[in-house]
Amino acid sequence: MENYLYRFRSAHRLLGNDDVTLGNIFLGELKTQQIYFASTEELNDPLEGFKSVHWRGDFIIWKNLIKHYLICHARQYLKTHDNDETLASQTTIDINCTIEDFDSELQVAIAEICQHFFSAPLIEDYINIICRNNRIVQKNELEVHFQFFHPITRHIIQTIFHKHGFLNDTHLPKGPAPTHYFGPIIQTVKIASKISDAALGVFFTETLYNFLTHTALSNNWKNSIRTRNVADMYVGLHFPQEFCNALERLMYPSWYVACFMKSCEDASIWGTYGDGHKGICLKYKVEASDEKMFINLKLPPLQQNSSESNSWSSLFFYKVDYGKGHPETNFFVSMARIPKTDLVRYWYKGDNNDVSICKSWYQSLGTANPNMHIENFTHSFTCKLKAWKKEQEYRLVLDDFAYDIANKSSRTVTYSLDNLDGVIFGIRTPLEQKLRTLDIVKELCIGNNIEINVYQAYFDRTDNTIRYYKIQNLNI
Repeated sequence: MENYLYRFRSAHRLLGNDDVTLGNIFLGELKTQQIYFASTEELNDPLEGFKSVHWRGDFIIWKNLIKHYLICHARQYLKTHDNDETLASQTTIDINCTIEDFDSELQVAIAEICQHFFSAPLIEDYINIICRNNRIVQKNELEVHFQFFHPITRHIIQTIFHKHGFLNDTHLPKGPAPTHYFGPIIQTVKIASKISDAALGVFFTETLYNFLTHTALSNNWKNSIRTRNVADMYVGLHFPQEFCNALERLMYPSWYVACFMKSCEDASIWGTYGDGHKGICLKYKVEASDEKMFINLKLPPLQQNSSESNSWSSLFFYKVDYGKGHPETNFFVSMARIPKTDLVRYWYKGDNNDVSICKSWYQSLGTANPNMHIENFTHSFTCKLKAWKKEQEYRLVLDDFAYDIANKSSRTVTYSLDNLDGVIFGIRTPLEQKLRTLDIVKELCIGNNIEINVYQAYFDRTDNTIRYYKIQNLNI
């Protein structure tokens, strides 16, 4: 029994553009036999890859997380104000950086920044509230804490870097001194000391998060009126939220997906993924082994062999599970992308060489179930809400832990024409696009001595679905 999967494409992406007058000439995916692996940001579901991450740990690891925030903030501030315009425009946080990534003079300055921050009034009291009774902190609350810290850390970074000669006088802090920003922290410490752990979570995630979110929106709007450096605005206003988002990169690889479907019968699917029924659907023959479907692709090299060229290999399809919940994951015991030596040195060890309880949690989890982290990662890219159930999706996935796919171009892979059963025209596919498709199909068939079927979709009134029939006598 043959197995088929379907992939909807717009005519523009599938056929490309060979008209000089339209500009941006490129070969389409049909002629080049290519499948593009999209990032989660390019997908239409904003919850793609959502992970239910929380933060639960003791004083040691919370202090080290805040120290990591200070280091990343300092590094981002230096990048933003670098004389190299290309570097200054970058807004991606170097979330993997450590103090060892700086030269010796900068290390001295950053150590002074950290010392200055942690010696500030009530900072240790505030950290003790965060980690009280090893309570669970959700992401919204985490953002609240860093929003509180951010103006203080920014002021300290500017002051210390100027003192050490890394910034000129134009970068001296123009706002109020750090003591001005301790008001909210003092008030928070007073309130938090009087309420339960459960009420504390609500206080942070609802009351303060909503207030700070609205304040940030107002600040963004006010700053958008002025002519400002986008990267400077980013590090000045957006950094706390982006830092919290970037932390996930310490847990799991970035992943990229090519989406297929079990069926092409749903009219609404044609309406969305099929470009309002004007697109074209590719019908693929896929192989199966032990109830798992796979396809042979010319994949990018593995990370350990990044100098090698692309090579043919089998890639299995993952079936999407609709309605499956997201696993709860404690960030502090899931930082699998950090080398173990760095994990102990910069995260699990305190100032006096005392060790965080999270180290024993991490070790016990690893011993009990070494595959749990991989299972949670797989779970994150194979679950979607029930609202998407009609997609009946199967997906191919590449991640940047296994494959060298840093560049967008490296995420476009080649498939064998032996796997392409045919193309299906939508009900509204324009005649011009059909004729261009037939030209390409004929060229592929003659050049590779194969047969590619051509189908036409139609509306079946008997069961209100989209069916398709094979177009005969094309002489391709």
